[in-house]
Formats: sequence, structure tokens, C-alpha cells
Amino acid sequence: MNNQLYNIQALRAISAILVAYYHVQPMINSAYNTDYSINFGAVGVDIFFVISGFIMYYSAYGKANICSFLIGRFFRIVPLYWLSTLILVFFFMVGFRPNGLHFLDADTIWKSLLFIKTTFPDGRVDLILSLGWTLIYEIFFYVVFSLTSVFKSAERSLLALFFFFSILIFFGPYTSPTHPQIKDFFDPIMFEFLYGGVIATCIKNFQGRISGIGVVGKIRISGMLALSVAALVILEVLGLQTPQEWRVLTWGLLAAAIVGCLVLLELSGWRISNGFILLIGNASYSLYLFHPIIMQGSIKILHKYALSNPMLEIITIFLSLIAAILSSIMIYLYIEKYFIRISKNFSKRNICARMNSV
Repeated sequence: MNNQLYNIQALRAISAILVAYYHVQPMINSAYNTDYSINFGAVGVDIFFVISGFIMYYSAYGKANICSFLIGRFFRIVPLYWLSTLILVFFFMVGFRPNGLHFLDADTIWKSLLFIKTTFPDGRVDLILSLGWTLIYEIFFYVVFSLTSVFKSAERSLLALFFFFSILIFFGPYTSPTHPQIKDFFDPIMFEFLYGGVIATCIKNFQGRISGIGVVGKIRISGMLALSVAALVILEVLGLQTPQEWRVLTWGLLAAAIVGCLVLLELSGWRISNGFILLIGNASYSLYLFHPIIMQGSIKILHKYALSNPMLEIITIFLSLIAAILSSIMIYLYIEKYFIRISKNFSKRNICARMNSV
């Protein structure tokens, strides 16, 4: 089975661009006194969570021991996050205020590097790199996912995680946590990882039937994909803001439908093959981490020296997104790929066995 899914890579590209557009809006509003407020770009996070769950159960489950898997995931995620965080620290220390960062001390820095949120003077509980909140969920999912490898069955793993997340979500709020960050693990959004796992296990169990889907079936799947995307747009147009606790049942389910449809289309013969889109997909993690600082700098430079006219903010949005995409591709090619190689090397080794033999 080929674990490289081009449609998923393309979807990663689209999701990262959606998140980038969601974040560029307040920057543009601040620079040009506009009122951009399209919120559904944030659904890119939900899509990423579903994809993470899908990939884990589609290509990683049962193929590495716990120790090797977690070390591999560490090198895949953490070093690049550290780099992006330390870049924000550097800009702050030389006199800038990157991405609204107005306070910094040693305690905040080391805690942020360890994914521990701190309380800032303005009252918010956050990391230095705010969007690192999603990585807290990712890492937590990877840890509990790796522990379910003892079941030797993806279906049992999913069931165990379902009950575990359910216990956290339904009983966690009654434990009166002393640290605000603990509340993160009571968020129903964690179920989005399981959506991806369900998609992966269903596809593996019905692989033969999927490959035999004909043209009519592909058209129907494409129609479901279009309806899912349309539903996201309609929710935005109607101004139906989804409360965080219900996000998993709106954006989460629609994100799962989009992922599932694209995987079905690829396995039945329809795939996205545009090289540039796939390259952005490969660089989507770099784009996700670095787009705020790149876009903020681009907007300030463009607004000050070239595009100060309020009628030109659309061009500024476009150019700042292009700058973020191209810069992220360079980061991917020359930095991120190095950590990817390390991650893959660890994932292929039986590290625990070697450690026990020493």
C-alpha cells in the first residue's frame, strides 16, 4: 500500500493557507483600519487534526515501538517549534514586538519551549508562539496513541481513546484544575483525531472495494466534497459562530468529510498532481509555524514603503501570503527536511530494545 497520499498533501497546503489568511486579517485591519473578519479559515486547524489522526492510523499504527515512535515525533515537531519561538524571542530582544508580544522573561521563555502556558500581564494564558496551542493537542494525542499499541488492533485503540477522551471531557471540568492549561485536555476538539482514525481504519478494511469505484461513484464523492465545503461557507455567510465546545460537531465533522472524500477520490484514481501545491503541502508545517512573523513583517514593510493606500490592502494580503508561502518552502527545504530525516530514522529503529540491552 502506498502511504503517500497526494490529495492529503494538497489539503495540507490549503489548510495552512486558510489558517494564514485567518491570521493575516487582524494584521491588515491594524495597518489599514479595515474590518476583515472571515472566521472559517480557522477550520484549517480542524482539518490538520483530522489528518493527524488519519495518518497515524493509516501508516504508523503498529509499525514502531513506543519509544522509537515518540522520539521520531519529537524530532518531527519540537525543534522547528523551538526555532520559531526563539525567532520571536530574538525580535523582542532587539526592540520589536512580534505578533503582539509585549512581555517576556526567562520563565516565560523556558515554559513556552516546554509547551507550558504562562499568564501574561494582560491576563491571557498563552505561549510565546500563540498557535503552539495546537501542538499541545498533537503531542498529547501522539503520547496516548502510542500507548494503545499494546492492543495490537487499530479498532481497539480507537475504542480505548474514545473512552479515555470521553472521561476527560465529561468528568475533567469537575476536578477543579489549579492550572488553566489543564483545561485544554478537557476540550472535545480531541475527538477530531479520532475522526481521522476512523476514516483510516474504514479505508483499510474496505481497500478492495474503494479501488473499484467507478466514474459515477467518484462524481458522487466529489459532490459530497463540494457540499462539505459549501456547508463551511454557508456557516460563515450566515454568521453562525460555533461555540468552542460544539466545534467538533460542526467544523470537525465537515473537516472529516473533506478528508474522507479526498482520500476516497485518490484511492479510486482521482488525485491532485500539481507540483507546486504538493510542495506547499510538504512545507505546511513550516508555513503554519512561521507565517505570523513573516506576514507581519511583510505587511509593515509594504504598508510603509509601497502600499499605504487603503485601496491596496488586497494586494498587501496577497503579497504577504506569497511571502509566507515562499519563505516556508525555503525553511522546509533547508531546515525542516533535516529534522524529517532524523524523525524517520528514529521511527525505523527499535530504540527501546537497544536501550534495554545496554
